[in-house]
Amino acid sequence: MESDNFFRRIVFYSLWTLQFILLTNSVQAQWLCDTQYKFKITIPTGWKQSSHMDGSDKVYDFYSAKENAAVQIRVFKIDPRVTTDLMITTYETNMLPEGTRRTSFKNHTTQNGIPGKIGIYTFNHNQNMVAMMTFYTVHNGIGYVLSGMVPENLTENEQEEANELKEMIRSFYIDNSLSGSAPVNTKTVHSINEIAGTYQLVSRSDGNNSLAYWYITLYRNKTFVDRHQLRTNSAYTTGEEGTWEIAGNTVRLINKNNRNYIRMYEITAQNELTGRSGTTTFVFRK
Repeated sequence: MESDNFFRRIVFYSLWTLQFILLTNSVQAQWLCDTQYKFKITIPTGWKQSSHMDGSDKVYDFYSAKENAAVQIRVFKIDPRVTTDLMITTYETNMLPEGTRRTSFKNHTTQNGIPGKIGIYTFNHNQNMVAMMTFYTVHNGIGYVLSGMVPENLTENEQEEANELKEMIRSFYIDNSLSGSAPVNTKTVHSINEIAGTYQLVSRSDGNNSLAYWYITLYRNKTFVDRHQLRTNSAYTTGEEGTWEIAGNTVRLINKNNRNYIRMYEITAQNELTGRSGTTTFVFRK
């Protein structure tokens, strides 16, 4: 929301119009990096995603695999003189579903030291009570509103999706160094020839053994191919392609169809790539 549009906004936009948005992509766990608005977040495996413009706001919508949990990120340019408190007041007045009740409100600092505030809300949606946590902050002329929503009375089967939502929100990171290329780590410099090659998955910390194989090939022309196959369906292979870049010890894999979707891996001295999705660590060896 540019600040002039922000304070003139009259049209009510419910977070729960998410259910009417066509969510066509079911993605593998990976980092979403928005270089324009300087943030990144991990998308859990199997979550559906969509993005759109709402006026001058950029909105990302995410649903868990069984659609029992949802996350929305709303980002917008804003006058740096507008405080987080003022943004929250306007947002709560114009953007929250009718009948929403705020049950808690507290200061919160992100993992990299950016101050903001968290509101906890409940509201009725189709005769079901919904719990919503929303993080607000204004930083360097950008407003960030990150919301996570789950049924208030979770069943045992829904708890796993709620845990994925918590990990996703915990991974949210405002990073001023995002500018279309990765921040440079000057401690280590790796050449293209040194990094290029095929890396096979050798371990994952959650012990899941559902894949027959998973490999990533980094080519010297700075393109990559990712392929994996389920043990239960040897006739079907999936994956992605794109370009890669190296900065210090970090390799970034950039999807060719959507350059906002970026997976990050750290290089080790043992010719390994190590990446994380939520609480799971993946190790690929050359």
